[in-house]
Amino acid sequence: MPYGFTTCNFHRPDEIRAEVADAGLTLVDLLPVEGIAHWIPDLAARLSDPERRAVLLELLERTERDPEILGATAHLLVVARR
Repeated sequence: MPYGFTTCNFHRPDEIRAEVADAGLTLVDLLPVEGIAHWIPDLAARLSDPERRAVLLELLERTERDPEILGATAHLLVVARR
């Protein structure tokens, strides 16, 4: 099988919750790795400016657990317990 983009798996946040439960685990947290920040075109410039970085980090903190926005990230982090 050739290596390529389509060799990965995609999940919606609600699918991950169900998969965790099906595995017999208890979901502790589901977090965006990048959050909606990966959609910001001038992200590097914002992060390099202390005031703009503070605003960006506040935005991410306010939105990181919002179920309506959670699926907008490129990667999700699942925290679960057995």
